Amino acid sequence: MVKLNARNNRQRSIGTKLFLITFIGIVLLVSVLGVVSYSLSKQIIKDEVSQAQQQTLGMAADKMDATLSSFTGLTRQMLIDKELQAQFNNINSSSTGTYEKVAMETNIRGKLDSVRASNPSIGSLRLIPKSLNKSRIISSSGASSADMNDAIKADLEQVLKADGEVVFIATKAKGLFGFASEPSFAVARLLKNMKQRDSEYIIIMEFPVKLLSETFSKLNFGEGGSMTILTADEKVVYSSDAALEIGAAGPAHTSGQLVVRQPSAVTGWTLEGTSLTKQLLTRTNTILILTFAMCGLAAFVAVLIGYYLVRLVARPLAVIFGLMKEAENGNLTVRAANKGNDEIARLGGSFNRMMQQIGSLVNETNDSARQVTDRAERLIEVSRTMRHSSQHIDDATGQIANGAMQLAHEAEKGMESVDTIRNTMEEVASTNEGLNVSSDRFQSASREAATQMVTLVGLTDETAQKSHQLLTRIHQLKNSTASIRKLLDVMNAIARQTNILSLNASIEAARSGAAGKGFMVVAEEIRQLAEQSKQSIVTVSDMTNQIEQEMEATIAELQSVAPLLQEQSSAVNTAASTFSHMENQMNQVMQEISSSTSSIHQLGEMQKFLVLTISNVSAVSEQSAAASMEVASLTKEQLSISGELYELSKQLESLSANLHGQLMKFTT
Repeated sequence: MVKLNARNNRQRSIGTKLFLITFIGIVLLVSVLGVVSYSLSKQIIKDEVSQAQQQTLGMAADKMDATLSSFTGLTRQMLIDKELQAQFNNINSSSTGTYEKVAMETNIRGKLDSVRASNPSIGSLRLIPKSLNKSRIISSSGASSADMNDAIKADLEQVLKADGEVVFIATKAKGLFGFASEPSFAVARLLKNMKQRDSEYIIIMEFPVKLLSETFSKLNFGEGGSMTILTADEKVVYSSDAALEIGAAGPAHTSGQLVVRQPSAVTGWTLEGTSLTKQLLTRTNTILILTFAMCGLAAFVAVLIGYYLVRLVARPLAVIFGLMKEAENGNLTVRAANKGNDEIARLGGSFNRMMQQIGSLVNETNDSARQVTDRAERLIEVSRTMRHSSQHIDDATGQIANGAMQLAHEAEKGMESVDTIRNTMEEVASTNEGLNVSSDRFQSASREAATQMVTLVGLTDETAQKSHQLLTRIHQLKNSTASIRKLLDVMNAIARQTNILSLNASIEAARSGAAGKGFMVVAEEIRQLAEQSKQSIVTVSDMTNQIEQEMEATIAELQSVAPLLQEQSSAVNTAASTFSHMENQMNQVMQEISSSTSSIHQLGEMQKFLVLTISNVSAVSEQSAAASMEVASLTKEQLSISGELYELSKQLESLSANLHGQLMKFTT
């Protein structure tokens, strides 16, 4: 039974409660902060990597668009080539002989070969008639056979529906026509002929898929990552993942992957980059390990603080409690060690004074008991006087009892007020903890924003520098176009001279009669060659004029962009300074919140001591009220027997002896 009471006392001990509150509060706070930091770091890394991969994918898409745009430009040149259109008309004319058609096809094939020779990336070129007649297909040298199956016809129908716009045909495992040695994709356009619609051809440029591999060779999405190009219906055009087949459905994604997508403005395809989230978040494991370490350290510190609080508060209270138990058993000589100047030390001093006063009271009562025995004979003489005195004592005792009851009532009100103060302090402490967490998050966000502003300043300066370099190169290109124009003037003059020479040769051949017919044929061919050269020079001259106009417009745009870049750089620098100032202000706010929280904890400790003191006052008041009521009862009894005081004097002597024996139990 004694062991059970000891265990219950330990469970109800204020020291145990203080230790548990301190330990659980510190460990819980550190654990919550660690988990929140770990979660925020994971999300920040995901966002940053996703943004970086999105930018990388955007630059890759721009690079692919620039490469393929140059080939669409070649198809546009063929579309406006008047000589090629004339040859298409002659080939499809019923008046053109077979020999002439063969010669024209050979000439066209030579043009295709020259285009392919100037662009090694092109695998093959084909001109397919609008009627999709297999026998009239014109191919460049080295092109594979063309088999008009249903799949190919469906792709060509899409080109015809585009009505002169460029169409990109997705990658096929064995090429567009099924006979290539490697996968390839194609760029196709209908070469429209407004004069003779039946003479329209489809130009198809076929490219090996290794062109895309070379374009994206420097892209890296980490271990287990891949880059895939998908059509509008999610079919694979190209993938760095060998497990994905060309033309198959796009890859399936899981929750452990980070996926970014970037559409291509030229092809209509979508570039998709995939990386493993596990590889990206490897560094956050350090934060998690640090969190566990801090939790262990916090637990150790909490144990030390709890032990200190137990020694500071609980042990002195337990000592005073033990002394009161001894005093209850009759030992009035016990005294508390009065060390220090805190509340507990003052409580010990009050306890010592109380025990001293009680000891003095017991000594005085003992002396009074002896005197009562000696003066019992005199009780009869003073009975009347005692009656009046007892009446006054009864009145005074009633007043004392009422005062003690009022004091106990006021003590209960004080307890309620202290509880209200305690609840208010707990709410304020909880609010401060929430403000501390929010301030920490805001500080982290401000620091991250300041870092981003510094990066943005660097990018803005780099953009301004690149714009200046681009403007310089455009000026150089403009000078080059002037040189080209001079060269065209020289070639035009040569063409005129060649035409004049062919005319003179024809005249001389006519004068020579039958002997000059062969020479006349040669002169006619030279004249036609001069005419063709003249047409080509006109075409090149027009294109040169268009390039010069576009360069002028580009120079104007770049010159207007430069002031905007300067304003942007100034604004970004101002924003970076603002974020830095905000971070300093938040540091001051966090310091003030920490100081407020510490003060609230100190108030909590003082409140607990105040509760204990008020409880003691209430207990003493109740004891005083009970004692007063008892004295009042005795006084009334004394009043009722004052008339029989003489007869009871001997009984009074006996009672005095008993009282003396009881008082002897107290050690003073």
